[in-house]
Amino acid sequence: MKNTVTVVSGYNTLCFYLKTPCQTVELFTQPYSSSVYRYFKGGRSLNEVFNFHKWTHNPRLDKTIENVADCSRIAMRRLARSMQEAEPEYWYTPGAERSLCTA
Repeated sequence: MKNTVTVVSGYNTLCFYLKTPCQTVELFTQPYSSSVYRYFKGGRSLNEVFNFHKWTHNPRLDKTIENVADCSRIAMRRLARSMQEAEPEYWYTPGAERSLCTA
């Protein structure tokens, strides 16, 4: 499963979430915008978010995509750091794959 960015619409707000194979992390909340909601409502992979050449010329959407990219980088670093601190035993077993998941 790839990492995806999804949005949930609340009362005049949009909440952005990063879904990884292991867990879901809240990235940030911003005021509601219909164009931003339409772009993210079906979920977008992180690769799509990081492909800057596919951005539209909508300033609100451009700033949101920039914010999503920055926040998702920070969230992925924090997830990796927390997984390293947990030090699951299977990380050190020969032939076992290293994963962000501890389960």
